[in-house]
Amino acid sequence: MESVYVLADRDQMQEYAAYAPSGEAERPQKRRLYQSIHPKEYCTVPKRMHGTLGPAKVNPADHTNWLRKGAGHPPLPEPRRWDYNDHDPLPRKPAVYRQPLPTRSLDGTETLAQGQGCGCGGACACLNGGACECPPGEDGAPTCACMYGGSCRPGSGNGGMGTRGFTDSCELVGGDETSGCAQAKRQRSVPLDGQTVPITGLRSNKDFVKANIINATVMVPPPTGKADLDWTEREGYGKTPAYLKRVKRQVAMEQATLQELEQSYKGGMQRVAYMLDPVERARLLEGIKANWTLLNTEYMTQLKIVQDTFGQKNRKEWLERRLAELENDIAILERDMVFVQQ
Repeated sequence: MESVYVLADRDQMQEYAAYAPSGEAERPQKRRLYQSIHPKEYCTVPKRMHGTLGPAKVNPADHTNWLRKGAGHPPLPEPRRWDYNDHDPLPRKPAVYRQPLPTRSLDGTETLAQGQGCGCGGACACLNGGACECPPGEDGAPTCACMYGGSCRPGSGNGGMGTRGFTDSCELVGGDETSGCAQAKRQRSVPLDGQTVPITGLRSNKDFVKANIINATVMVPPPTGKADLDWTEREGYGKTPAYLKRVKRQVAMEQATLQELEQSYKGGMQRVAYMLDPVERARLLEGIKANWTLLNTEYMTQLKIVQDTFGQKNRKEWLERRLAELENDIAILERDMVFVQQ
């Protein structure tokens, strides 16, 4: 079965052989659309270099697992487990952070030994894992105090309970006030004259939401600096403005003008009509028939059956409308008596 393109080439060859002179029946050589500037020896690109079908270029070594990455050569390395110790260059924080200072356990089983961590020679009982410190007192002698987030054990006196995070007074484990540990609690500042110490810890059952709603409902706007104006006391209150009177006069003048025009139009409708002279009627009838003959000839001979352009279509419509008007005028003038309005 031959292709359509082969049949087309054969018909073209036969046509050329029929019209060509003798000796030139051979098919002319087609002009190449593109000529490379390089010799043909350099053009070694195969014709089907981009073909997707054909034998495989690579024979994988493993024919059982085609989807495995690197199925051919070289083989994949052995998998290894990732470890931060081998790949993390930054130092790692210890798993549990322990305070290097001497501390005391929460349950009170492990207390500080005599003189351990306390330069004053005493043994402080600091809670919450606090450490002891020996700052100088008022007389210059070292005093025992808790620091680093600890607080003292409860006891009697003003400095019985310390504050977490600050240096507070400590209480001796044995209760001996003659030892090196003494009260080192910070003294609170005395309020200034005219001020009182605020009362804390008070509670109230007041519903602030309902109270705010009631206050907003009964609230009265404060007086303003401007006095309230009484518009009824204004000069000219209740009187018709001047611009309304002016507009009413303009409307009345326009209505009067329209009425005059209507009266003049109605009075001019009664006009006199006279009969047209027969000689003049015959002359008009002859001229109208001549015009009708001219337009009818153009309509029948020059116009096409199918109008290709908008101009031809508009011309045909105009001729039809004009011929209808002339036929109506001819029918009127062919009567015996024709009256014309003056």
